[in-house]
Amino acid sequence: MASLGEKRRILLDEILSRDEDTKIIQWPKRAGVKIGLRLLSEGEMSEADCATREWAQGVGLETGPGRHRDNEFASRYASEVLCRALIHPESRQPVVVDVDDLRKRISRMELDLLTRAYNDFAREMFADPDALTDEELGVLVEELRGPFCEDRLLRCVPGTLRALLRYTVSRLPASTGSES
Repeated sequence: MASLGEKRRILLDEILSRDEDTKIIQWPKRAGVKIGLRLLSEGEMSEADCATREWAQGVGLETGPGRHRDNEFASRYASEVLCRALIHPESRQPVVVDVDDLRKRISRMELDLLTRAYNDFAREMFADPDALTDEELGVLVEELRGPFCEDRLLRCVPGTLRALLRYTVSRLPASTGSES
């Protein structure tokens, strides 16, 4: 029987073995202009999150759990992600120098549409949460433990959250029906 560490490596190997981690899309509202999207690694997503938190502290915004709901914070986080994810469609090289360069060059509407395109692409690339086995869900639950758990859960698509909830609830002890 494989250990939890081996199961994690197997699941990660399966995910990383996918060939298509980039997608070429039409730039929003600009006919004939193409841009590449590259799926970010967990490390790159963490870098985007840390950079957003540092920026927020620098401008006096709160950085605790739930700050993703603040429009300014969410916009900055989306910019941090896109700064890392946008690539030249042919060379696959980054197209912006840094997040400030990106924010100077694109409109809020473009930021929103590109963020939506990135999120849609990320959802396309990951398995249907209803198709995940109990073993895979158990591995995901273990991965979600620790700091920033709430932030990680907030990034999950609804189907994954439902699958994780079903898995977790199914492991709760059965109720005896009496209260003490």
